[in-house]
Amino acid sequence: MNTILHQYRAWLAPLLTLLAALLVLAAILIPLNAKRKNYLEIIQKSQPRIERVQGLIQAAPQLELQLDNARASARQQIYPLGVDDNRFNTELQTRLRALAEQSKMTLASVRPLPSRKEHELDIFLLNMNLQGDVNDLQRFLSVLQRHTESTPALRIDALTLRRANIAPDAPQILSVDLTIAALRPASSP
Repeated sequence: MNTILHQYRAWLAPLLTLLAALLVLAAILIPLNAKRKNYLEIIQKSQPRIERVQGLIQAAPQLELQLDNARASARQQIYPLGVDDNRFNTELQTRLRALAEQSKMTLASVRPLPSRKEHELDIFLLNMNLQGDVNDLQRFLSVLQRHTESTPALRIDALTLRRANIAPDAPQILSVDLTIAALRPASSP
């Protein structure tokens, strides 16, 4: 057997060296190929996300313009800072009294409720008790919801209707309890 090895050693040594090199190369390339396939799968799975992000990047100027418009619209509906809370409540009460008078509702009472914070806004609440017929109530709600650029919006937080009288021949008068909300940027975080 020893003689057979000596007889073929001229080409057996290079063959074994080549075989060892191929095994080492296979040991390196097989894991690399597996990693490559894994990366390609990740890229393929991420492709819709990548396209979405590219679409957002392309739409960014238009989205910024829409955001600016939305912020401007929100600013019109929010009372500005600058007035202390007591004076602000007084101004709101005066505005609500004028709205009630304009809609021919009888204002029984207006009282401030504790304010609350939501997100970055102070929400000032006022409770009103009004009396009038259904048409007067519709006029008041219409006037209340009408938004002008000079006056920020008022929101209805709660509404309770009751009959004020039960006389059979008298027109029906409603007693309306309203909680009105006015928004203002938070004064302190």
